[in-house]
Amino acid sequence: MKKMVEGGASFIIGIIVFVFSLGWFLDLQRALRNYESFWGSLTRFFFPSYEMAYQYSKFLNILLPILAMVGVVAMIEGAYYIYRAEQMSSQIREESKPQMEKISKPLGEGKFYCRYCGALNQKDAVYCEQCGKKIGSNPSSAL
Repeated sequence: MKKMVEGGASFIIGIIVFVFSLGWFLDLQRALRNYESFWGSLTRFFFPSYEMAYQYSKFLNILLPILAMVGVVAMIEGAYYIYRAEQMSSQIREESKPQMEKISKPLGEGKFYCRYCGALNQKDAVYCEQCGKKIGSNPSSAL
């Protein structure tokens, strides 16, 4: 479950990083021309003056595609964690199916399962019929 949550968070963060960095990169030149657009306001947030933004635009032209690739890697990693967590949970379900079927079978009157091996025993049994371990007390020894 923990891996699935981590994978989901990584996937969502990857999407956010990818969308913002790629969108900012593709609209960077227009954002420099139109400081009032959404991407322009984002540019203005990081670079208060137009001259500073224009000066760092070459750096951003390199950085933003790299951030977009980091976002893609985070999405792939998140999807892999989600896939593995689902695969592991289905494997656990399959492995526990025989035990669940065994437990869910109706017991006959006066019968119970051995806590060590799971074999069905009579109500008054002192030792398990299958594994031989002590599972009950001998009522005749109490006299």
